[in-house]
Amino acid sequence: KSKEKLTEEKDKLISEWETKYTELDSEFKSFKQEKLDLIKELENKVQTLEDTLTLEKKNSDESIAQLNTEIESLNADLTKEKEAHTTDNTQNRETISGLEE
Repeated sequence: KSKEKLTEEKDKLISEWETKYTELDSEFKSFKQEKLDLIKELENKVQTLEDTLTLEKKNSDESIAQLNTEIESLNADLTKEKEAHTTDNTQNRETISGLEE
């Protein structure tokens, strides 16, 4: 009878252990899945930030290119104005020189 009781106790302990193991295994899998989901969420956020930065850089590069074009245009206009003034000054000197003679 004592052996039968020991066997029952042993079976009960094994059953409890299996139940506990199953619970722990389930908790671990759930925990692991949560961590994987968090990692995926973080990866998505990082990708979104990288995409945003790439777009910002592209827009910035385009703005810089546009500003450089405008500067080149203004410099060309200034050069033309300077040449026109130089021509005017030369003509004025020639006129004054002609009047003085």
